Amino acid sequence: MTVATTTCSSTAGSLRIAPLAANDESLYCELYTDVRLMRHVGMALQREQAERSFRAAVVASHDRPPRHIYFSLVHGATNWSAGICALRDIDLSERCAEIGLILRRRAHATGAAREGLEAVASWAFSELGLARLYGRASADNLAAARVARLAGFSLVRPAAEGAAASMSLFVRFRATSETCNSHQGVSHVQSY
Repeated sequence: MTVATTTCSSTAGSLRIAPLAANDESLYCELYTDVRLMRHVGMALQREQAERSFRAAVVASHDRPPRHIYFSLVHGATNWSAGICALRDIDLSERCAEIGLILRRRAHATGAAREGLEAVASWAFSELGLARLYGRASADNLAAARVARLAGFSLVRPAAEGAAASMSLFVRFRATSETCNSHQGVSHVQSY
């Protein structure tokens, strides 16, 4: 398995995904310290926390087998970094992982979120052999729900009440007869 640069092209432009590297630290810190961007993700980090988290993310991407892999999302024509997409809690034996995304505000509503999710999902299915990706979003984050659907994810309704009910869960399966015939324990899948 090689974490290599991959390109995803669409009508919105061309987006390249590349493994998070040392030159992405300012992007990472900018995103994860921004209170407004983090409102749907979690608590915003202090600068020092973000720097430590960044170093841990880069190191984790080199673990074998990988548990977490972070990608920067770069517009091909301008080399401008739009955001970060990550595969977390990678479980090669279960062939699944969580996928998440955070974008600079300037990249919102540009197609970068969908392109990034599609490119990382494609890479995860082909390079890691994963069969299932899932993502979580605040139930009130309608933009995240729309992007997930556009990127081929389906909504799984939360079964729990209370705090768990405030989260929406999305899942995408690799398109094979093996995974299409079995949702591997996930129920209540709603396609759009």
